[in-house]
Amino acid sequence: QKEIIAHSIQNLYSCGAENIIAFRAGNYGANDDTLRALYANNIRFDTSYNFAYRITPPGIVAGERLLQPKLVHSVYEIPISCFQDYIGYYRFAQFGGCYAREMDHVLLAAWRQQWQTFVVVSHSFEFVYRLRRTVAPNRIVINRFERFCQFLAANQDKFQTMFFSDIDKVTISEKSVNQIRSSMFNTTIRYLEQIAIRII
Repeated sequence: QKEIIAHSIQNLYSCGAENIIAFRAGNYGANDDTLRALYANNIRFDTSYNFAYRITPPGIVAGERLLQPKLVHSVYEIPISCFQDYIGYYRFAQFGGCYAREMDHVLLAAWRQQWQTFVVVSHSFEFVYRLRRTVAPNRIVINRFERFCQFLAANQDKFQTMFFSDIDKVTISEKSVNQIRSSMFNTTIRYLEQIAIRII
């Protein structure tokens, strides 16, 4: 992993990238060896830990549910934010899988509980859908993203968006927080939207 990451970093630098300091493994498939390899390559932040993603292999803070940043093998593990959907089931924050008001709800809950970080996942392919051999904009997911941006803009007194390069490691504190929960109403609306996405 150390050699693969080193080679990948060089490829990015050769394409013009600068100040590479953060990493996330594909399918969140990282373990403790990944973090050691990142540290050896001067990568100081990782976001591969996703408690709600069932395929994630064990190895990072095994036996612990990580909700906030933690220094692991000299790398700051900053977990993907997740919330309890219904009893026994957890969902991570992603535009393709969360109702717009649901994102507002869990973000405000995180603020009330003084979460230090809230990490949202997004992929470019979420914003389109395939219709036979054509590709069209996914208006529902685009609307979710735009609504989320508007919500952040309207609540700048509570939330600050930033790059990893903006993070001051001195201010990172390893604190215990409570799991965020959504509501049955939000879950129901999300399922209806997900059905609409599939039949549009």
